[in-house]
Amino acid sequence: MLAAAVLLPSLAGAAAPAAPLVLQIVALESRQTSLPRGDVFVDVGAVSAAYGRKSAPIKLAQRVGLRLEGSAATARVSVALDSETPGVSVLVDGMPITTIARMIDPAHRMGATVVHRIEITIPAHVSAGNFLSNLQWLAETD
Repeated sequence: MLAAAVLLPSLAGAAAPAAPLVLQIVALESRQTSLPRGDVFVDVGAVSAAYGRKSAPIKLAQRVGLRLEGSAATARVSVALDSETPGVSVLVDGMPITTIARMIDPAHRMGATVVHRIEITIPAHVSAGNFLSNLQWLAETD
Protein backbone atom coordinates (compact mmCIF):
# COMPACT_ATOMS: atom_id res chain seq x y z
CA MET A 1 0.00 0.00 0.00
CA LEU A 2 1.25 3.48 -0.84
CA ALA A 3 0.32 6.70 0.90
CA ALA A 4 0.54 9.43 -1.68
CA ALA A 5 0.58 13.19 -1.38
CA VAL A 6 1.48 16.05 -3.66
CA LEU A 7 2.58 19.45 -2.39
CA LEU A 8 2.07 22.23 -4.88
CA PRO A 9 4.21 25.17 -3.74
CA SER A 10 3.71 28.43 -5.56
CA LEU A 11 6.55 30.60 -6.82
CA ALA A 12 6.18 33.80 -8.76
CA GLY A 13 8.55 35.82 -10.88
CA ALA A 14 8.10 39.42 -11.92
CA ALA A 15 9.28 41.61 -14.75
CA ALA A 16 10.57 44.21 -12.30
CA PRO A 17 10.41 44.82 -8.53
CA ALA A 18 7.80 47.54 -9.13
CA ALA A 19 5.39 45.04 -10.72
CA PRO A 20 4.76 42.19 -8.25
CA LEU A 21 3.20 39.01 -9.55
CA VAL A 22 1.20 36.81 -7.18
CA LEU A 23 0.58 33.14 -7.98
CA GLN A 24 -2.00 31.22 -5.96
CA ILE A 25 -2.92 27.54 -6.17
CA VAL A 26 -6.63 27.09 -5.44
CA ALA A 27 -7.92 23.88 -3.83
CA LEU A 28 -10.77 22.46 -5.94
CA GLU A 29 -11.35 19.00 -4.50
CA SER A 30 -12.23 17.76 -1.03
CA ARG A 31 -8.86 16.11 -0.27
CA GLN A 32 -6.95 19.34 -0.91
CA THR A 33 -5.87 21.74 1.82
CA SER A 34 -4.82 25.33 1.17
CA LEU A 35 -1.67 26.32 3.02
CA PRO A 36 -0.08 29.73 3.73
CA ARG A 37 1.55 31.46 0.72
CA GLY A 38 -1.05 30.02 -1.66
CA ASP A 39 0.31 26.46 -1.55
CA VAL A 40 -2.01 23.46 -1.74
CA PHE A 41 -1.45 20.06 -0.14
CA VAL A 42 -3.18 17.22 -2.00
CA ASP A 43 -3.60 14.09 0.11
CA VAL A 44 -4.76 11.19 -2.03
CA GLY A 45 -4.67 8.87 0.98
CA ALA A 46 -3.71 5.21 0.93
CA VAL A 47 -3.77 3.63 -2.52
CA SER A 48 -3.22 0.06 -3.64
CA ALA A 49 -3.49 -2.02 -6.77
CA ALA A 50 -6.99 -3.03 -7.80
CA TYR A 51 -8.10 -6.49 -6.67
CA GLY A 52 -6.70 -9.09 -9.03
CA ARG A 53 -4.58 -6.52 -10.89
CA LYS A 54 -1.37 -6.52 -8.83
CA SER A 55 0.75 -5.90 -11.95
CA ALA A 56 -1.30 -2.90 -13.13
CA PRO A 57 -0.06 0.62 -12.35
CA ILE A 58 -1.90 2.86 -9.89
CA LYS A 59 -3.27 6.00 -11.53
CA LEU A 60 -4.26 9.10 -9.59
CA ALA A 61 -5.75 12.34 -10.90
CA GLN A 62 -6.54 15.65 -9.22
CA ARG A 63 -7.59 19.07 -10.47
CA VAL A 64 -6.19 22.32 -9.07
CA GLY A 65 -6.88 25.93 -9.95
CA LEU A 66 -4.11 28.43 -10.64
CA ARG A 67 -4.79 32.14 -10.19
CA LEU A 68 -2.42 34.98 -11.05
CA GLU A 69 -2.63 38.61 -9.94
CA GLY A 70 -0.40 41.35 -11.28
CA SER A 71 -0.21 44.47 -13.40
CA ALA A 72 0.62 42.71 -16.69
CA ALA A 73 -2.15 41.35 -18.92
CA THR A 74 -0.74 37.81 -19.06
CA ALA A 75 2.10 35.65 -17.77
CA ARG A 76 3.83 32.44 -18.80
CA VAL A 77 3.29 29.52 -16.40
CA SER A 78 5.75 26.66 -16.02
CA VAL A 79 5.87 23.68 -13.67
CA ALA A 80 8.63 21.28 -12.57
CA LEU A 81 9.16 18.46 -10.08
CA ASP A 82 11.45 19.10 -7.09
CA SER A 83 12.76 15.56 -7.49
CA GLU A 84 11.73 12.50 -9.44
CA THR A 85 10.66 9.18 -7.93
CA PRO A 86 12.07 6.38 -10.12
CA GLY A 87 9.37 4.89 -12.31
CA VAL A 88 6.65 7.33 -11.27
CA SER A 89 5.31 9.62 -13.97
CA VAL A 90 3.64 12.97 -13.37
CA LEU A 91 1.64 14.78 -16.03
CA VAL A 92 0.05 18.22 -15.92
CA ASP A 93 -2.61 18.76 -18.57
CA GLY A 94 -1.32 15.63 -20.33
CA MET A 95 2.29 16.88 -20.54
CA PRO A 96 5.07 14.92 -18.80
CA ILE A 97 6.69 16.88 -15.95
CA THR A 98 10.31 16.38 -14.88
CA THR A 99 12.81 18.34 -12.80
CA ILE A 100 13.25 20.68 -15.78
CA ALA A 101 10.57 23.40 -15.86
CA ARG A 102 8.00 22.93 -18.62
CA MET A 103 5.73 25.70 -19.88
CA ILE A 104 2.10 24.68 -19.55
CA ASP A 105 0.42 28.02 -20.28
CA PRO A 106 2.11 30.63 -22.48
CA ALA A 107 -0.53 33.32 -21.83
CA HIS A 108 -2.34 32.93 -18.50
CA ARG A 109 -4.69 35.92 -18.05
CA MET A 110 -4.27 37.90 -14.83
CA GLY A 111 -7.21 37.57 -12.46
CA ALA A 112 -8.43 34.34 -14.08
CA THR A 113 -8.39 30.96 -12.34
CA VAL A 114 -7.30 28.25 -14.78
CA VAL A 115 -7.95 24.60 -13.89
CA HIS A 116 -5.08 22.14 -14.44
CA ARG A 117 -5.27 18.35 -14.25
CA ILE A 118 -2.44 16.55 -12.44
CA GLU A 119 -2.05 12.83 -13.19
CA ILE A 120 0.33 10.52 -11.35
CA THR A 121 1.07 6.96 -12.49
CA ILE A 122 2.78 4.65 -9.99
CA PRO A 123 4.00 1.37 -11.54
CA ALA A 124 3.34 -1.87 -9.69
CA HIS A 125 7.07 -2.41 -9.04
CA VAL A 126 7.38 0.74 -6.86
CA SER A 127 7.88 -0.33 -3.25
CA ALA A 128 5.14 0.25 -0.70
CA GLY A 129 5.59 3.29 1.52
CA ASN A 130 5.00 7.01 1.56
CA PHE A 131 5.11 8.87 -1.72
CA LEU A 132 5.50 12.63 -1.72
CA SER A 133 6.08 14.77 -4.76
CA ASN A 134 6.48 18.55 -4.93
CA LEU A 135 5.48 20.45 -8.01
CA GLN A 136 7.04 23.91 -8.30
CA TRP A 137 4.90 26.39 -10.22
CA LEU A 138 6.52 29.46 -11.80
CA ALA A 139 4.88 32.47 -13.42
CA GLU A 140 6.76 35.20 -15.25
CA THR A 141 5.95 38.21 -17.34
CA ASP A 142 7.98 40.05 -19.99
